[in-house]
Amino acid sequence: MSLTFSPSRAIIELGYSCNLKCQNCGLWKKDYRKLRGEEKGDLTLRDLKRIQSELSELGIKRLSYIGGEPFLHKNILELAEHALGLGLYTAAVTNGSAFDEKKIEEIVCKNLFKAIVFSIDGPANVHDFIRGKKGAFEKAVWAAKFFRNIKNKSKKRFPKIYVYCTVSKLNYKYMYDTFKIASSLNANKLRFQEASALSKADLNETAALLGLPKAGWHAYINENRLNKEQREIAAKTVRRIKSCGFSMKVEAEASLEGRKNNVCHFAGRDMVITPCGKLLICPMLTSLEAGDLKKESLKEILASKSEAAASLAQRAQNGELPICAKCCVEKINI
Repeated sequence: MSLTFSPSRAIIELGYSCNLKCQNCGLWKKDYRKLRGEEKGDLTLRDLKRIQSELSELGIKRLSYIGGEPFLHKNILELAEHALGLGLYTAAVTNGSAFDEKKIEEIVCKNLFKAIVFSIDGPANVHDFIRGKKGAFEKAVWAAKFFRNIKNKSKKRFPKIYVYCTVSKLNYKYMYDTFKIASSLNANKLRFQEASALSKADLNETAALLGLPKAGWHAYINENRLNKEQREIAAKTVRRIKSCGFSMKVEAEASLEGRKNNVCHFAGRDMVITPCGKLLICPMLTSLEAGDLKKESLKEILASKSEAAASLAQRAQNGELPICAKCCVEKINI
């Protein structure tokens, strides 16, 4: 069987459980699974290990865990250890509030993750307001510092600590504060990315162009996206930060540096595996399912969807799809 659709990274969604109520995300809201059209019955630990083994066999070496909050998943450390044994490059995106000392020590001592991304939206009052829970900032900062301390004591390089700031109309004025926070944490990298803020019109226009059913819901339907003036202010702040000459690596999404964000870096290169085992070619088009990993092997799905993935990638690169400029998962650049 010829494998012509060969992504370089898999993103596994480890359930929808989350302990925060972020304003830029609707995942925590009532009936999210039903609204997304996701079946009940999450992948078992055995299923997930089988999928990870298939990733390794197919040469797909990069694996990112997201959620919900992935560190609420009871098996995440066991999964990461299994992936490590397969030679996979593991990373995770976290809100930072589900760690304790024992969990951090195990992660560092066993080298379970190459990188962990902490989502930080600004100083404490701003972060907690956006995240919907008082004390969320304090927990995230404590965890990032404890990771650093344990790494130093055990003389370990990993996991690298990244800080990602999702920039919206709620926090664009506090980007420099976030830079100072990331610096105080000795983060390996700081990345600014624009908040995804979709409308039903975006979703339905894209669905119509692709011949898909109309979308009734998406986790990123909100009104927090930056306007033109706010985006210019954000770009000015990014230039100021990059001129500081600090040793920490600083990145920003194209739209936050005054450049167009119309190139898809996801379709054909990455894929998403949902909690119930659906494989998505595009994370924003949840109705465009490539296959069901409970029923088919990963190799079979990738081979059968080569043409669909190539077509989607080409249309995205041509700027034909309204949703592409507002993509959320492409930004998880780890």
